[in-house]
Amino acid sequence: MRTTLKRISGWMGRHRLATAVLALIIVGLGYYGFRSGTAGSTQTRYVLATVSRGTLATSVSGTGQVSAVTQVDVKPKASGQVISLPAREGQWLYKGGLIAQIDSTNAQKAVRDAEVSLESAQITLDKLKQSSADINQIIEDSFADISAAFLDFPSIVTSADDIILGSTIKPGQQDNVGFYKDFVGQSDNANYQKDILLIESARNYYAVARVDYEKALVTYKQTTRASTPADVQRLLDQTVAATKTLAVALQAEQNLLAFLVDYATAPTTVNRTTLPVLVTSYQTNIRTHIGLVNNHLSALTAARNSIANAPLDIRAQELTVKARQNALLDAQTTLGDYSIRTPMAGVVANIPINVGDEISGGTIAATMISASRIVMVSLNEVDVAKVAVGQKASLTFDAVPGLTLTGSVTELDTIGTQTQGVVNYTVKVSFDSQDERIKPGMTVTAAIITESRNNILVVPASAVKSRGSEYYVETLPGVSADNSRGGITSAALPARVPVQVGLTNDTMTEIIGGLTEGDIIISRTIAATAAAPAPSQSSIFGGGGGLRVNTGGTRSTGTGR
Repeated sequence: MRTTLKRISGWMGRHRLATAVLALIIVGLGYYGFRSGTAGSTQTRYVLATVSRGTLATSVSGTGQVSAVTQVDVKPKASGQVISLPAREGQWLYKGGLIAQIDSTNAQKAVRDAEVSLESAQITLDKLKQSSADINQIIEDSFADISAAFLDFPSIVTSADDIILGSTIKPGQQDNVGFYKDFVGQSDNANYQKDILLIESARNYYAVARVDYEKALVTYKQTTRASTPADVQRLLDQTVAATKTLAVALQAEQNLLAFLVDYATAPTTVNRTTLPVLVTSYQTNIRTHIGLVNNHLSALTAARNSIANAPLDIRAQELTVKARQNALLDAQTTLGDYSIRTPMAGVVANIPINVGDEISGGTIAATMISASRIVMVSLNEVDVAKVAVGQKASLTFDAVPGLTLTGSVTELDTIGTQTQGVVNYTVKVSFDSQDERIKPGMTVTAAIITESRNNILVVPASAVKSRGSEYYVETLPGVSADNSRGGITSAALPARVPVQVGLTNDTMTEIIGGLTEGDIIISRTIAATAAAPAPSQSSIFGGGGGLRVNTGGTRSTGTGR
């Protein structure tokens, strides 16, 4: 190696001119290469985009858990010992499915007793209906009692008439009332006026009875068994009334006759005259007549009460039957309470009791959860202000990678929960469709679409820049859209075009003025040195040249076409 270096050094010493020329050539070639590289690194490249129509949406996101829509603790309505547990944890049960059975020996006996009581009441009702099957028949049968009364009434009325209005005591001389007045009208009778009033009262009572009797007699003569039930019932009412007044008249006459007999035999009576034997005969007859009239009155009144009370008796027994039916239903309901059943369709999540346990109304027999699921997402106060019921949401799950379901916001908390100075609100999101792989308690991420617009002009968010309160995009005159990632170079400087922006998200921005569909704009600039974006004007939100929105938990999506 040393020998070689010596030879080169010797050659350069002998050929100094050639060495100088060669050095100049090497330095020139190096300088040329350096200049070429430097010139290429200062070239600015522009990535272009086309103004197009598309859909743009903004969203907020949050994490939460999957919950069952309904969770119910099933408690017994009766107390007692658990004798069977047909349900199992994890089992699906339809509404009314049997979870557990409590010993119901006493409840079963109560049902049997209620059944017997109801049957007894029903038999009594059937008998009443059978005996009162035809109210018209009852009315017709009462005609026999009326006829029997009118067989006796003529002789009774005649006898009563003779006693008070006849002239049987002193025929051809005076009527009996006149005789009675004279008999008590002795000069030494201090109670004469009172005695006269007793006589007149008996005559008046008889006069009223005679009128009622004659009215009833006329109706009786016009009525037969073939008459309508209404006619027979009217006759029955008249006959009962006439019998009552006749009984009163006979009683008044009996009182009068008893007074006359007592007066004639009283020790204080002076200058007394002998009372005719006919008066005592009247007393014997009137006692018999009063007995007959009272018997007829009892029979007629019973007939009328049967007609009036038959429907009431049936109705009263019907109410008794109804009460017994209700008692049976109550007993059956109580018996049903000894079977613990689920009030909803769902999955048995937990059964904390065992066969043989004594349980009561406060015991949790099982926990049921519904098959439907719901997402409970927590959002901060900034994001929740953008959320409303009905908004759509996209749901992803840590436990099921690749699965994305959709849902809708169904409820928002009106009162937030503060934790370490941060206020959070719970938002409920329902699934549009259920997936059996999704279980309660799973972690879920929900992106809730807060606003969406279709068929609008959109550009990449990085293309929109700001200067103060104004927005603009840059264009290169005379170029067409370039699909290469590296962009294009241009000798001309970009031109600024003022624009008005609308809805914006992380990737796209709505243009509502300043551009038309198909316009070519600069979406970003690239410095060729490191294939990285060159410094440029700040974007709307201060990022490196692009438009950015939705900080914190907010996520956004947008498409263009």
